[in-house]
Amino acid sequence: MAANKAADILGTILKRLIEYIKKLNQLKRKVKSVLAYPATIIFVTLVVLVILLIFVILVFQEVFSNIIAAFLALTQTIVNLSDLLIYNAFWNFIGMITFAFIIVKSVKVELGKKTLPF
Repeated sequence: MAANKAADILGTILKRLIEYIKKLNQLKRKVKSVLAYPATIIFVTLVVLVILLIFVILVFQEVFSNIIAAFLALTQTIVNLSDLLIYNAFWNFIGMITFAFIIVKSVKVELGKKTLPF
């Protein structure tokens, strides 16, 4: 009799656990789908920014190089950032590959699965 009652309680607990896990997985999928749009927007924005820094700022720099006056501090900072991207392209590429590798490896490690949101 006691074993039958314990089995009923265990069955109920397992059904609740299964429902909880299903709801948790649904919530995780919803959160991932909600975060996909902002992540895409941020990625596209960064790509456009890099394209602007590499191509457009270079043209402006060539046009304004004839002017004797120095650039303003903010303008000079943007030109320096553009030069950094252009003249260190190899190291920037290596850095991006390393960053992607670290993220992929972190997701596969147990601690990374617990701490990273994806």
